[in-house]
Amino acid sequence: MLKQSLLAISLLAGMSTNAAQGGLLKAKDHINYKFGGRLMLDGAYYDDDKTDLQSGTEVRRARLYFAGVLKKNWDFIVQIDYAGNKTTIKEAHIAYSWEKSVLSIGNMLPPFSLQLQTSSKWQTFVTRSLPVLALNPDSSFGLSYKYSANNYFFKTGIYGGTSAENTERERFIFAMRGATLKKFGSSLNHFGLSYLHVAREDQAAFKSSNETHVDSYDFVSTDQIDNRQSDRLALEYALVAKSFSTQAEYFLVDVRGKGGIQDTISGWYAFMSWFPTGDTRSYSINSAAFGEVMPRKEFGETGIGAIELALRYSNIDFTGSLNGGEQDNIAAEINWYPGGGLKFMLNQTFVNAEKNGVKDKPSITQFRAQVTF
Repeated sequence: MLKQSLLAISLLAGMSTNAAQGGLLKAKDHINYKFGGRLMLDGAYYDDDKTDLQSGTEVRRARLYFAGVLKKNWDFIVQIDYAGNKTTIKEAHIAYSWEKSVLSIGNMLPPFSLQLQTSSKWQTFVTRSLPVLALNPDSSFGLSYKYSANNYFFKTGIYGGTSAENTERERFIFAMRGATLKKFGSSLNHFGLSYLHVAREDQAAFKSSNETHVDSYDFVSTDQIDNRQSDRLALEYALVAKSFSTQAEYFLVDVRGKGGIQDTISGWYAFMSWFPTGDTRSYSINSAAFGEVMPRKEFGETGIGAIELALRYSNIDFTGSLNGGEQDNIAAEINWYPGGGLKFMLNQTFVNAEKNGVKDKPSITQFRAQVTF
């Protein structure tokens, strides 16, 4: 499957008849397209407590995308990912744009959570935080509408079913996210609110999806819930003041299921980041999310690249009738951006999980080498 996917994209890229600038190519007279991707190589060492975790390495993501503009106002993207020895379609949709609006149809990620909408390429930590990993929606086939202009952002959509490689039963998703960007002095301030409704027909549990992937053991998780429905709310805030930034989200979830099951899940995270090299995180109101860190002085003759130090606290609370337990993580991170699409990440995470009166407190050391193109 991966060979066929790579061959198809390579053949499409071969259609170009003119040279390109910035990865933007031209095929015939009516199609402008670009080709790119990302490669993420991870390693993790686990200092066990009660649970036996397996240290190791993995290709976390090997992703290619092919995107283009068809005539005026129309565009498309196809994004294929290889991870965990399988190939999946992460994104495949067609969009029509006019003025400040975009209407899209196809397989895509529903709008929910600032951290989730920030691409894995540009996230500050090796993995996203506990509540985001536990509560995020899957990429699904749907129809969405987006408006962004004048420091305001709004996106909503309806989705049903998963992509073909996912064997879970079809479900319905409604999502809505709004944000505004305010400037106070020299600082940028993001304020956002996300809402997500998910209805499923199968049995499913909420899991911690702990902040590591080499061994993806879940320290806390709820019981299986039949015909699970949930309403999820996320409050978002972020600040960027030159080389310093902070970001936080609070999540509240109302869960219902067959047999009169009803309870509430909550979670939150907060982190701060600082560049001793004087660099900064980039933000775009077009997506109401963060983008690539571009070093002021790339590694080599002119400088050492960008260095980022970050500290994060995260929590997920599954206690109550769902019998899931509670977990808190503290993570410290150092990132190096040499330039040229390269990024190296070193993370230390301390876990404090408790379920049914049993505590587990391992520590995790993680490394990532990454290139985007």
